[in-house]
Order: sequence, then C-alpha cells, then structure tokens
Amino acid sequence: MSQAFTQTSQPRRGGGTEKFVDALIKFRQKHPDNLNSVSETSKNAVITNLGILNNDNKWSSLERLLVQMCSDDRGGRMFEFTHSIFTLLSILPNPTDAENLSIRTIKFLLNTLTKATVSVPNFFGMYNDLMVQVENISNYGLTQLVDYVSIMLKRANEWKDQAEGEADDTENVARGKNNNSKMSFNQRWKDFVAVFIKKVRDIDQIELDDELLPGSDAADNILFEWLKTTEDVDAFELISEISASSSSGITTPSIDRFCDEVIVEKIGIDTSSDDMDSERKRRSIMTWKSLILTTKTEKERLGRLWNGIICAWEISEDEEKEKMEQRKISEHLEKCLTVGHRILNINVESAKKFLTFIRTDKYRVLSSEFGLCLCLIQCCLDRNDAMMDMKKTFQKLWKIGEQAEECLWMSDIVCGRIIRLVDLQLRIISENLHSNENLRRILSRPLISLMLSLLDTPAYQKQVVVVDGRVADGCTLWLLSRDILIIVSQADVDMGAQLSHLFKSIASSSNNSSALILIDVLRELVRKCSVEILNNSKLIDGLFDYVCRMRKDIAVSLIRCLIPIINTRPQLRNALFKSLKKDLLCESTVGSAVPIVLILLRSVSKRREDGGGGQFDHSMSQSFGTFSTQTLNSMGLKKNVDQTVGLELVGIIKRCLWQPVKTKIALYDGICELATQTSTMLNQFLDMILSHARMIPEWKKSEMTVSIGNIVQIVEPIPHLIQTMECLMSELLSHDPEFKLEGTELLLRPAANQMEIWVTTAMRNDVSDMGLDKNIEWTTATVNGRCSLLFAQMMLSTYDVLIEHMWRRVETTESKEDADKIVALLARRSELDILYKEKTTTKKEKDKEKEKEEKITIDSSQSEILTSAKTLSSIMTKLIKPAENDGNSTANATINVRPEIVADVQMELLVWVVGRAKVLSSALVKEYRPLHSILSGTSSLISLSKSLIDLYMGNNCSSWVSEIDTGSPTRTLAIESYANILQFLSIKFKQTPTRLTSAWFEEKDGEDEETKRKRQEPNIVALRQAHFLSCRLFRQIIDVENEEIEEEKKPKAQYEMQGRAILKAASAALSLTKNVKVWSNLFTRVVKVLEDETFYNNQMLRDYCKFIITCSLRCADSDKTTAIEMHEIMENILEFLSEENEEMKYHFISKTTINVSIEFQFMFVEKTLALIRDAFTFQKDFFVKPPVFDNMLCTLLTKCLEVTELVSRILQIFVQYKMMQERVTEIMTSYFTTIQMGVVLLQNLTKGWGKEMSEWQSTNILATLVKTKLRPILAMVDDHIGFSKGKDEMKKKISQKTRYAKSKRDEKLFSKFSHEREAVQHGILVLCKLIKDDRFDLQIKNNSIGYRDFRIDMEVLRNKLSGQANEEVCEPATKRGRRDPSMEDEEIEETEESTTSARRSSEEPEEPRDQENTVGVVKQEVDDEEESVSRGTSPVF
Repeated sequence: MSQAFTQTSQPRRGGGTEKFVDALIKFRQKHPDNLNSVSETSKNAVITNLGILNNDNKWSSLERLLVQMCSDDRGGRMFEFTHSIFTLLSILPNPTDAENLSIRTIKFLLNTLTKATVSVPNFFGMYNDLMVQVENISNYGLTQLVDYVSIMLKRANEWKDQAEGEADDTENVARGKNNNSKMSFNQRWKDFVAVFIKKVRDIDQIELDDELLPGSDAADNILFEWLKTTEDVDAFELISEISASSSSGITTPSIDRFCDEVIVEKIGIDTSSDDMDSERKRRSIMTWKSLILTTKTEKERLGRLWNGIICAWEISEDEEKEKMEQRKISEHLEKCLTVGHRILNINVESAKKFLTFIRTDKYRVLSSEFGLCLCLIQCCLDRNDAMMDMKKTFQKLWKIGEQAEECLWMSDIVCGRIIRLVDLQLRIISENLHSNENLRRILSRPLISLMLSLLDTPAYQKQVVVVDGRVADGCTLWLLSRDILIIVSQADVDMGAQLSHLFKSIASSSNNSSALILIDVLRELVRKCSVEILNNSKLIDGLFDYVCRMRKDIAVSLIRCLIPIINTRPQLRNALFKSLKKDLLCESTVGSAVPIVLILLRSVSKRREDGGGGQFDHSMSQSFGTFSTQTLNSMGLKKNVDQTVGLELVGIIKRCLWQPVKTKIALYDGICELATQTSTMLNQFLDMILSHARMIPEWKKSEMTVSIGNIVQIVEPIPHLIQTMECLMSELLSHDPEFKLEGTELLLRPAANQMEIWVTTAMRNDVSDMGLDKNIEWTTATVNGRCSLLFAQMMLSTYDVLIEHMWRRVETTESKEDADKIVALLARRSELDILYKEKTTTKKEKDKEKEKEEKITIDSSQSEILTSAKTLSSIMTKLIKPAENDGNSTANATINVRPEIVADVQMELLVWVVGRAKVLSSALVKEYRPLHSILSGTSSLISLSKSLIDLYMGNNCSSWVSEIDTGSPTRTLAIESYANILQFLSIKFKQTPTRLTSAWFEEKDGEDEETKRKRQEPNIVALRQAHFLSCRLFRQIIDVENEEIEEEKKPKAQYEMQGRAILKAASAALSLTKNVKVWSNLFTRVVKVLEDETFYNNQMLRDYCKFIITCSLRCADSDKTTAIEMHEIMENILEFLSEENEEMKYHFISKTTINVSIEFQFMFVEKTLALIRDAFTFQKDFFVKPPVFDNMLCTLLTKCLEVTELVSRILQIFVQYKMMQERVTEIMTSYFTTIQMGVVLLQNLTKGWGKEMSEWQSTNILATLVKTKLRPILAMVDDHIGFSKGKDEMKKKISQKTRYAKSKRDEKLFSKFSHEREAVQHGILVLCKLIKDDRFDLQIKNNSIGYRDFRIDMEVLRNKLSGQANEEVCEPATKRGRRDPSMEDEEIEETEESTTSARRSSEEPEEPRDQENTVGVVKQEVDDEEESVSRGTSPVF
C-alpha cells in the first residue's frame, strides 16, 4: 500500500494527478469502515501526501482535472475524492493540520461548484460531508470560510470588470470564454454558504473584524457586507435568499440595513462627480440589486425601493439632448431590464406594487427611462391589466398634447416635455431593437401589442388626412404608433407572426381610419422586407374573402399595398380574381371591387414613359404610382406586362357597364386614373366606352331616371361618361400624336364625332325638351320631385364637362365656331341653373315646414363631377392675363374671334371657372381623397391659387377683370377657393413646407445670395404671407366695407365671407410653421389693426377677434405681450363705457361694436380659464408630485393672477354699467371653478407634504391671490350677482312657456354659480385648516361657510299650500284650450305682484354672524385709501 503513494503519483499535470486521485479513492474504498487495520507505513504515506495538499498551489491541477471529469460523471469522481480526504483526516496526527486541510477542501468544493455541473446524489454526499466538517470546525476556521466567500465575490467582480474592459478585443473575449476562471453562482453554492451562515448564527459569540459580536449579529453583518460587495446578479440574489431564510423573525436585518443605508443613499447618479462612467455603473448595480430585493422585503420598503428605482433613471434636460443626438439607450440599461423582466414575471407582489406606481405616479414613471421600459414589460404580463392602463395613459397624454398645440404656454408648462420624452424614448428603444437581440427579446412583443392597442380605440376615434394615398396628418398618437410599428416589425425575426397580427388588426378595424395607419406599416414592410413577406404569402390569401367588405378607401389602399406580392404569386392573383367575381355582383361590395379590378389591370400593364398630356395631372409618383415598380426592383424582379390577364380583366370591366350607377361611376373614375398611368389599354378602353356611349338613353328626365320605392337613381351618369371619353381621347392623342399606331385614328374619329353629337344635343335642347320646366314637381317629398332635382343636377354637371371639353378645343383650334359653342353651352347652363335655384331656394314657410317633415335625402354623388385643376388653371391664366399688345384687353390675345363674342364669353366663363374652382377646393378640404391626385396636381393647384388671388386683388389682370366689384360673388368665390386650396396644400406639405413657400417667394433685383437665402426661410415666407393676408388684405376689405354706398345696399354678407376666407388662408399659412417668433410677430401686427381700423361690421370684427385669440395663445408667455395688450384693450373698453376719455388707443371700440369688443374679452378669458383647467386636470390625472408639482402649479397660478385682472374688470362691466348679466355670471362661475381646482390639488398633497407646503412658492402665490384679488371679488359678487327681475322685465308680454323656460335657465345658471362660489371659499378654508396657514382664513360679510341650499323658500311654500298666493311661475300644461285675453291680462298682473313681493323678501338683508367683519372692514384690509369708493365699484379697480 505504501507504493500507492510514490513520488510519481503526487499531484501534477497529466496522468500523475489522475493516478493520485484514483489511488486516494481506492485506498479509502479498501478501508470503508475504519483505519485501525492500516499499517504504519501506509499511514505515513497518507500523512505525507495529505500534507502536500495543505499547499494551495497544488489544488489548481486537481481543480482542472476534476472540473473536466464533471462533464462526464457529473461530479462522481470529485465527490469520491473529497469524501476520501474528509475520511482520511483522522489519520493526521495534528488536529490543526486536519482542520486546515478540511478548510482547504471545503474551499475547493465551494469554488468548483461555481464551475462544474454536479448531480443531485453527488451533491447530497458533498453536502453531508460539509455538515459534518462544519459542525466540528473552530471559530477561526469558520471565519476563514466566510472570508473566502468574500474573496470569491470580489474575484467575480474583477472578472466582470476585465470582461467589460476587453469587450472590444475579439481575441481576448474568445480567450476569456475558454478561461475556467469565470464563476457561475448557483443553488449548490448557495446551500454551502447557507451552512456557514447558519453555523455563525448558532454561535454565541464570534470575533469579526477585531470585534466580539453575538452570532446572529455577526451573521447579519456578514450578509450585509456580501450584499454590498457583490456585483454579480446571481450571487446577490442567492445571498439575499440566504438573508431572507436565515433570519429568525419576520424582519430581515441585513436586507433592511442594506436598503436603509446603501440603496436609499446611493441609487441615483451624483451629477457633481468627475467620473460619470463609474456613476452610471453604480446606478445600474444599485438598480438591479433593488429589483431583486423587491421580492425579499415587506410592503413598506417595497414602495421605497420602487420609488428609488424609478427616480434614479429620470431623464434630465441635458440627458434628453444627449439622447436626441446619440439615439442610444443608456449604458447598462439592458442588464437592468433583464433582471426586471425576470422579477416582474416571477414575483406577483413586486409586479403588483409597480403597477400601482403606473396608476398613481404616471408623470414620474414616464419621465424615467427604466420606468417606461418596465411599463412596457408589464404590458406583456397576462395576469394584470397594465396594457389597458398604459393605453389610457397614452391617450390622455396625447389628447392634452393636441389641446396644448393651440397654446404655447400650456405646452411649455404642462405636458410639452413629458410628451417629448415619451416620444423620444419609444423611438430610441425601437431603433435599438434591430442591433440588440436581448432588448428585442424583452421589449419587441409588448411594444407591438401596445402600439396596436392604441390604434384600436373606439373612445378616441379620429379622422386621418390622406394625401396622395398616404396618411399625412391626423391623430399624432396614431402617427407615433405607425412609426414605432414600422421600426419594430422590420427588426423582428419572426415576420410571420408580425404579419398575422397586422392582418388581424387591419381586419378588426376595417371600418376605422386607424386601418389606414396599419396599411402604411404594411406598405413599408412590403418595400423593405419583401422577401420575408413572399415567404409568408399564404397569410395574404385569407384577406381576399372579405377585403371588399371593408370600407372602400381601406380596401383599395390595402390591395394597392399588396399588389407587388400578389403579382409574383399566381395563386394569390387567382384567389383574388375568384373573390372579385363574386363581389362585383353584390351591391354592397361592388364599390370596392371595381377599383381593385382596375388596380390589377394597371399592375399588369406597361407604365407610360412620357409625361402625358391630357386634361389630368400625372402626379401619382407621390402616391402608389411607382411603389409596385420600386418594390419589384428591390426584389430583383421586373414588372410583368401580362396581356392575357389584362384582356380577362377588361372582360370583367365590361360587365360593370351594366351595373347600377355607383358601379359605373367607380369604373369611370378608375379608368381615368388608369389612363394617366398606362398606355397599354387606351385603345381597348376607348373602344369599350364608345360602344357603350351609343346605347345610352335620350337626355330626358323620364329616360334618365328610375325609382325603386323611395330611392331615385340615374340610369347613366352622363357627366362621368363624357369626362372619361374626353380623358381617353386626350391621353391617346398625347401618346400617339402622329397616328403611328394601328387603330388610333379609327378610334379617335368616331369618338370626336360622338363628343360633337353631345355638344350639339346640349346646345339644341332647352329645359322643356329635357322634361324640366316650372310646372313639374321640384320637391324631395315626392318621387317625381326627387327625379327632377337629381336629373337637373346631372345636367348641370353635363354642361360643366362639355364646357371643359370645348375650352380644350378652343385652346387648340382658336376657332370662332368653338367659342360660339361655349357661349351657347354657358347660356343653356345658366338657364337651367336659374330654374334650379328658383325652385330649390324660394319657398314659403309652410312649404318648408311640410318638406322638413317629409324630406328624403337625395344621393347627389350620382351627379357630382369635379373639374381638374389643370383645366381650371389654364382657363384662369388665359382669361385674366392682360393682353401684351393692347392696353384695353377686351379680347383675349390667344383666341382669334370677334371681340364682342369674346367679351361675352370671358365674363360668363370666368364666373363658371370660379364656381368650379370652389367645388373642387371644397371637395379637397372635405375628404382629401387619394384619387384627387389626377384632379389636383401640386403644380396645377399652386398655379390656380395664384390666379385666384390675382383675380380677387385685381393684380396683373385685364382691365375688365379689375372692374369687377369687390363685393361681387365672383370675388367671394375666388378668395374662398384660394383659402381651401391653401389649407389643402398646407396639410399636404406640413412636413416639407419649402415646396409650398417657394411658390410665395418673390425675388428682388440686386439682392445678394445671403439675404436671399434668409428671406427664403419657410418661417419667414410663411410670416410674410400670413401678414399679407391677415393685415394688408384684410385692411383693404375693411376699408371697402366701410365706404358709404348710397346707390345700392352694400353686399354685407359678401364682405363677411371674404374676410372669413382671408383669415382662413392666413391660418393655413401659419400652420406651416411652429416658430414662436413668427406667431408673436404676427400677433403684434394684427393687434395693430385693432388700433388703427374702425369696424362697422360686427361679424367681421368677431371673426378677426377669434383669429387674434388664436395667435395670442401661440405666443411666448415670457414677454407678456398678450397679457399687456389684452389688459389695455379692457381698459379702453371701460374708458369708453365711462365716457371719460375721448381719445383711445384702440379705434375698433365704438357704439356699434362695444358688445363685440366685450365679447372678445369674454372669449379670451374663457379660453384661458379652460386651458388652465385642462392643465389642472393633467396634474391630477398624472399625479404630478413635488418638486415638479410646485413649479408647474406656480406658473399656472401666475396665469390665474393675470386672468384675475381681466375677471375683476369684467365684473366691473356689470357692477357699474349693468351690462351682460348672464355672461358675467357664466365667466365668474368658470373663474371660481378654475381656482377651486387648484385648491383641491393642494389639498390632495397635504397628507404627505402638509408641514412644508406653507413654504412652497405656489402656496405663497395662491395666498396672494386669495388675499388681494379673490376676497374683494367674492365680496362684490355677493352684493351684486343675482337674478331678481325688475318691473320693466316683468311687464314684458311674453308667453307663459317662454317665461317658464327663461326662469328655469336663470335658476340653473345662478344655482351653478352659487355652488361654485361657495365651493371655492369652502375649499380655501379646508386648506387653511389642513396646512395651518392663516393666510387662507377667508371670511366675507353675510356669507355662511360651506355649501348653501337655495332650493326652498318656506314662506312661499306655505302661501302655496294655503292658497293665499298665486304661483310666480308655473310649468305649462301639455295641452290647453284657448283662453280669454282679459283673463290672460289679469293673470299677468297677479304674476307681477307675486314676483315683486318675492323679490322684496329675497332682497332683505341677512343678519350678520357674531364677530364677523363687515364689508367696510374687508375693503380696508385691501387698501386703506379706498374708503371713499361707492358701493357700485369694486375695491379691486
């Protein structure tokens, strides 16, 4: 046996170490029971070799060998080896050597357990050996083991720092992965350490750090130091578990001490530190430690931990700027999120506590980077409703954000920064998902789920603005969801799951505008991830069965988006064909099916290479015109021109010509759009339309209309048919001008003949020939009347398209005959238009009431037609442009016809063009339809708008145009059309305003490039345009309107509509900029108009005041320009009422405009108070807490102080001048409600901050407001606000029903006023008691504290019951007979007497309470110099 332990078997690398281990194990196995039979020689050999193991350096080779063996036997050899050592310890003669070897072996086990995988039986064997050894170990040995655990934790920290430092070195990282020095703390390691702690806790006293402590205290100190030392997540969690399980009571001293001494003090970043990297690292460590401890502490500390975690990651303004530049998440955030994701998933209590923070501290959570990420993680947990909470929070936040867009100070003070922070964080998180796999695994699913839920919101439906097929404007929250979904979906690996969610969401919201947002997301995926979508194309097949049952624009947009994928998969196209054939036969789905068929036809046709030259614009490149081609190019494919499929589609289209009128209109519109994009099917379409044109009925009402029950329809939409044929002819002629292609000339000649037949028919037939005259029915009450109205509308549209056709011929041929035809067509149209207006607008009152009862609406979409902006722009340019060679431009230089005929056609044609421009512009603003692209190209609209404004102003026009009266309807329609077009273009180019502002820029001669570049800035150009419209042009209208016209009545209504349109255009120009200086500059200029101009038209002044209020709310709050101007206007109003000062600053105030001027101030005050209330509501809903609360409330109360100045003077209007009692009461009610909301907010915070609230700046401002402003206002309203009617009021002979309604309205108004007035005083007194601040001890004369009941007057009640008094106001009966006039007069007199008596009783003074100040004393407290003020004047003034 002695030979078993020779020198060659001592521990060393290679086979010697393994032989040593085997020999030791075999020796122990030969003597399993005892060692008494072992020879002395063998004992000496064992002692010698065990002595070698006392050297720490000898264990490294054993560690490498045994760890390697664990991968094969899962710790079997290691257990046998260590068990042999523990068994042979008794052989050692020195107990100290035995204990030292035992400690080294335990350390070896503790170290290898972090690197090797050990099975349960083997670990149980090791654990039993450990229990035996620790039971007999000394205190010093136990201290050594505890110190070794500390060394292990520090070594893990060093390895972690080294790994992070070598992260950029690929070679070192690879080397580090192969290094076995990395430790993985696991449950086995934790069980060993728990034994040490239990042993320490069981000892009565132990020396630790040169201090003799009880075992329990020493164990807590050891655990506390370990919690501080470790920077390894697993080790910290295991140690915290030991701390929680080893404590004897409910509390955990080590964890509680760690929370109180370390985390609370050190979790945040010290901004004063020089080493910010180490601060960020420390914050990360403290954060995930706190997260782990949320599962180990009681509820009280749980809230403190979560509060510290959230606050530690709050984003400061400097960090916000840094994130906007770098677009990256904070360093070490990923590790914290990994821990947070696990904690929230496994621990219900911790997740529930954080959910309460989401609900009760929204502002702080959303402004914290880590807090927002945890909110997203909570959204994917199925056990709570965090998704619904986050959804409601985002909706409220963005809703008040949209309100704040109208008010700059509200955005800056209240919600601007939090919305900006949330938006920035969401975008940065989504952008980092693509490069960070771990972040994508954690946040991808909740982000997508939350964004989709924001689009599925029935309570927050909004209409989006679709321009050129894309969502250009609308709900800002939806637009954010679209951007996030696009980024996250592209970063996600599982495209199939994303497409499935996307298609389900589109299907569920198929009748909601949010589906258009989802289609935008899908389009970006098709463009950038087309291969992935092709691999999941089976998901698309399921859409075809119900795509036509969606809303029309949604269904068309969806197929447009998917058409590149459909065309690359024949099975998809066949499935869509099969579905469309059924949908074309169904009346409810045909409206969507026809455009989809045309989309398919265009996708298999050759795209036109030329720019086109027809009557429509070719601007579809901004929409989906090139989308399919671009997508196919990105996939490496080319567009397939499939003639077979095209012919099959044409066959389907031909069948649509025999469908109802809506199907035909959809077909005609689609053909026009298709003709501008492809030349493949021009001949076939023209041949099809020409054949169909020969079969239409005669142009008579009886032939062209049909009725089914009460529904009236047109048999054939002639205007759309003519417009389609004209479009096909012009596009075909533009494509093949020299007739080189076979069949072109053969088709164009009969088409031109057919157009000539239609023109001749329209000129020859008068209204009687068409079955329309004055003797037929023209009412919607009967079927025949509805047929007349619908047919007349269709014929008016028919004249419009024929005039457009003839103008194109006049432009080409310059023929006298064609000009004569335009005159004839205009005359026929005018004849029918006069008859139509006469029969539809001139009716007796009885006829109107009868029609209102039996009115049935007419579907006017069957007869409506839009004229292209390209044609209108061409006509306007040629008509109003002055002749180059003739100063007297009575003839158009481009038309070679007789001057007298041209003069006639010019005026009539101009009126017609302006009318058609109004129809087109109104349709653009109303619906923003994608198909308007061919009708309203950008260049054509800009050119048309220039012509319209020139026509209105008379600039650069012929003399006959300049002579048109300013108040004429033509000029009114021109400026209204201009405003609509400007509004449409401003929405279309909201993100790229240069495209629009460049058209307004005018160059100056001799201007250098730098000055020109500055003047071309979009903000500067928008300001100049808005100033030109709202100041210069509006002043001209005021001057013209103010002129005295003796010959005829002034066209007052026309001027009002023109002024309203001018201000609408100015608002559209201003919407292109958000620059604060632009709005402030314009506000100063528009207020100058009020100073200089005198208004005689109250409606124009009212509109201008609304525009000024809009500008004032967008001005910066720092310069106080708005408050100063409004205060001066109010002072001027009071001066005018007092007649003290004849010379006033503002000339718009006069006897005729005084009511509008006062209402202007009322509107401004009401709007400001409403915005302040919205801000208070935001603070309440988002639980804004100090110190943010104090700063926000301080600014809002300062705004209240500013408004109070105006409110006090508004009160003076009634107190001194007895004007506008009801409006003043409404404003005072609104004012008291606003102040009460601020008081309630302070009351809600008294529980946590009541002792220190008296020192807050917001509290000081509120105290100043109460003492100096609110107290005298309350005193004055108590003396003067009421609804007792005088004798003159009661003598008015009005019906009993009217008197009753008026009394009920007054009662409701005064009851609400009284309630709010008492509530504000009650709330201030409650606040005074809560914070113990005497400044809020608000006492008013003759005023009971609290809510008062104004409903019952006992004296009146007794008189009613006894029958001694008549009712002052009685509710009218439902049915009553005719009454004698004398009896009615007697009842009126009795009512007046009763009312007078009741009023005298109500005006009797109440007895004042004891020890209460009188009104005089209250006034002296405000200002001792106001003793001589009369009763009718407020001491505030």
